[in-house]
Amino acid sequence: STISQLREGLFGMLSILNDSLTRTQNENDHGSDNLIDSDDGFGSDNDPEQQAYLDELVSEGYDENMYDGDTDDEDADDINVEKNDEATKDITETNKILLIFSELHYPQEERFSELLVELQTKIAINTSLIDKILSKETTELPTHNGEIADLNEILNEVKGNKPIRKNVIFCTLAHTLSLQSGSELSVLQLSIEVIDHLLVKNHSNNITRGEQFQLIKLILPHLKTNKSFIDTLKAGNFTQKIDEGVTLRTMILSLLLQLFPLDYSMLGEILPTIARYSVRDKDLGVRDLSFQLLDQILRTYYNYLIGIDWEWYKDDFYQVLQETCIKKDINTNLLLQFPPYLPHD
Repeated sequence: STISQLREGLFGMLSILNDSLTRTQNENDHGSDNLIDSDDGFGSDNDPEQQAYLDELVSEGYDENMYDGDTDDEDADDINVEKNDEATKDITETNKILLIFSELHYPQEERFSELLVELQTKIAINTSLIDKILSKETTELPTHNGEIADLNEILNEVKGNKPIRKNVIFCTLAHTLSLQSGSELSVLQLSIEVIDHLLVKNHSNNITRGEQFQLIKLILPHLKTNKSFIDTLKAGNFTQKIDEGVTLRTMILSLLLQLFPLDYSMLGEILPTIARYSVRDKDLGVRDLSFQLLDQILRTYYNYLIGIDWEWYKDDFYQVLQETCIKKDINTNLLLQFPPYLPHD
């Protein structure tokens, strides 16, 4: 299958890299480290094994003059150059593999870190490269002791493509979108509009991938129906509930659809949230948007999700979606089209 081929190919590359790096390291330890500049091109007298070998050659009648001249020096240099080229090629290929992992990500960030550490030990890659890759995902929005500005002022700023004050904007959004803030519906909608301009309509604001992820994490909790936004109208024996939060949830899902293709690292937050809340939304428009988003994500990333972390896909997403659909009597072909991987005993 495609999944097994992906796994075999990946681990095959890692195995080759591991063998190659080990071989190169062993050769360097026993060869290159012993070579120094000398007239005869051989190691110093401090190496007893090397000296014994030379003494044996002389005792067996080898012509000492054969070691004179530049020929052997050039050969040794050529060997060292080949070894260095091979080591450089190995490290370059290894870095490519690491960069692939840094782009793919485990849906759960902490497991991705563990993978990189494991990969480091297997192929002896420099820890500084691991730290550099992991540092990409440590972006946190400034939320403490920050300046909070008026949202309308911020919206005009991002609409006008003016130099934006990132810290002020992020602090303000983190405050207004916090569930603890109890922001009014109009404030939440205005916050989503600001984020829409930052991430979709205006691409010149230099928002990093990490910052984009943090902004998305701020808006995802608001996909859950907020009971405080539901008004109840009574007229005699007639009672009707009006959910004013539908517009907010629609704005969030529309924003996510516009951002597609989403970064793989964001799926660990997005997929369970959609499966738990959006697909069961009482508003059919919100529900339809949620299935559109799931369909696009799964059509694009299903093989990655199964191949990289099939247990997460099964436990944290698929089962959640399945339970939601059963409980709410929702029919969807997604459960049949994108089943979990079940390993054979």
